[in-house]
Amino acid sequence: RFMLSHGLLRLILGRYVGEEEPGQLQFETGDHGKPSLRRRSHTAEPIEFSLSHSGQYAVVAVADGRAVGVDVEVCRPDVEALKLAQRFFAPGESPRIAQAHGEEQPGMFYRYWTGKEAYLKGRGVGLSYGLDRFELLFDDQLMQAQVRLTESGILDREWSVQSLLVGEQVAGAVAVKGEAWQVQMFDAMALF
Repeated sequence: RFMLSHGLLRLILGRYVGEEEPGQLQFETGDHGKPSLRRRSHTAEPIEFSLSHSGQYAVVAVADGRAVGVDVEVCRPDVEALKLAQRFFAPGESPRIAQAHGEEQPGMFYRYWTGKEAYLKGRGVGLSYGLDRFELLFDDQLMQAQVRLTESGILDREWSVQSLLVGEQVAGAVAVKGEAWQVQMFDAMALF
């Protein structure tokens, strides 16, 4: 699954950059290990991407000239959602998860988990930054969230997060830097 998801990533990115031989794409990593495409031209906007896989699912997010992060998780019904949220999430998030009842609680937990991980991946800082250092404020009507920094209470207006409808018992989210963006989802297997 690892090899397949990375092979598909190369094929998808090859289409975006017009590379007929996706095996020729060259990657580099940032300070915290976030991969990026090596730029061929300094005048072109860089193609940014993020890859996540869980179980039999893989999700790739691609953005033109703006940072992006994505996460996907196969939901386990036995997850101790409230305990994990109370231990690792921002103080304002675990009460929201506690308000969900029964089977809704794990789903709510994964909504926050994938949104938080997508945000950290997009920023290129990883989980070491701390899941409690920021809070997601979801607008349930739009499945979108603003990001509020816990210590200062200030909104990180550069970033927004959107939950993704990936499949039954599968949670996903994408985080994008900047405004005026929209999600377009494609089944990669149908493209090739």
